[in-house]
Amino acid sequence: MSVIQDVLQRCADLLIPLTNQAKLYPYTPYGNSEAALKAIMLDPTNRIHMWSVIRESTKAEDKSIPAIYDYHTVVFRGWYSLRDDGSASGIEFTEEIESIRSSFWNNRELRKADGSDPKAYRCNPMQVRMQMTGSFAGYLVHYAEITMRADIYPIDFVNRP
Repeated sequence: MSVIQDVLQRCADLLIPLTNQAKLYPYTPYGNSEAALKAIMLDPTNRIHMWSVIRESTKAEDKSIPAIYDYHTVVFRGWYSLRDDGSASGIEFTEEIESIRSSFWNNRELRKADGSDPKAYRCNPMQVRMQMTGSFAGYLVHYAEITMRADIYPIDFVNRP
């Protein structure tokens, strides 16, 4: 697996305890029908609740031979159904976003929950690029994009000063 795919998978794994049964993907899933999209996006409570994690872009710099410092822009895209009972699903989704931001703020090297196996040299604080409400596959949904820069520099993460 490539270094960037390791980063994306770790990000998806770190979302598991933060997203209350959401479907999680370290890529953008596609379906060729409404039924396929629902299978991809519906959580166990039969609501659209999904996060995907992708690399949007990479900037690279030569730092030393043969080391290259990569700056990956990672995007977390989330969908969350509005509730038809008038409850405050927008507040729930905002709280989920802030929980994600807080958790990643405290894990700048994308370590496992036990603190081992860092996947990034460092990550910057997450930014909420967009949060909105719209329609998707016949559902009214909340949608958000959270961005983070993950810096990858091929050095010994464990023994660095």
